Amino acid sequence: MNSKINIVEPQVIPLDYLEPIKKIEYAYRTCYQSRHLMTDNSHKLITKLLYPENGGTPHSSPLEHVTVSMRVNVAAAGDYIKEWQARHDNYHMAVIAPDYWSVGLSGNLRAFFDFWQDYDPSLPKPLTFVMFATNEAICEHFDMFNPLPEITANRNYFFEGEHTKDFKVSQDTLSFNIITTRDILQELVRHRKASFSVESTRYCNYKTKGFTFVRPRPYDWCDTNNYQYKLWYQSCQDACDTYLKMLEQGARPEEARMVLPGGLKTELVMTADKKYWEYFLKLRDHETAHPQIRLIAKEVARYV
Repeated sequence: MNSKINIVEPQVIPLDYLEPIKKIEYAYRTCYQSRHLMTDNSHKLITKLLYPENGGTPHSSPLEHVTVSMRVNVAAAGDYIKEWQARHDNYHMAVIAPDYWSVGLSGNLRAFFDFWQDYDPSLPKPLTFVMFATNEAICEHFDMFNPLPEITANRNYFFEGEHTKDFKVSQDTLSFNIITTRDILQELVRHRKASFSVESTRYCNYKTKGFTFVRPRPYDWCDTNNYQYKLWYQSCQDACDTYLKMLEQGARPEEARMVLPGGLKTELVMTADKKYWEYFLKLRDHETAHPQIRLIAKEVARYV
């Protein structure tokens, strides 16, 4: 058996030309390698993935690629939010300049989505009303979320006028589609202040989608006529043959993936704020960095 394999170049593609909701969908579909199914309304898939009652499995991490901020007109809410954060060890939603009459909030959409999961009439009213108000504001801009039901006296508690103001989507983050190897992925995800959505070797069946590996740049043996390159190519082919044999023997893709080598092509969406990207470049575009991650960093540097 000689499995056919494809070889691609490492690549960095900026994604901030996309509308926020389409960037989130892009990230979701990168995980499942289904971006070819994207249409004007295909982002509705996200609702299914977020809510089990719609037939999906909760998968909220791609929401991290979009950050929003707003001010909520609820009295005495700041301390209640901080207590909730301490209790849940969740500080991904920042409390900004709270005063008695209102509170500023900023965070990625996953932080707000996680915040809403505790919505309950038994919670202190200021807390439930902030949950309701942030959900109401975000639903107005992102239609893949389900609205929270009103709790008795919700409307009476808010001040006259808008429940939220100064809603905006942050322009301070940068997102990239990175095409690299599984080995380099392990180094990228060490940057814990960034957010990641990664091609899943568990859900992708390489028998149907094909095997793809990243050309081993910038090594001087990456030329196809080099003997070392031929050894590398043959090892990739042998691993793919073993993967297919394991499937034939009844293994699932999530089991057979264990034989695939570190050079396997891996796509991911990586998002961080601009200052953190600058820090990333100081570490990764440095003479002591791994040559392959330095190659990625040099491409990122073109946009930062």
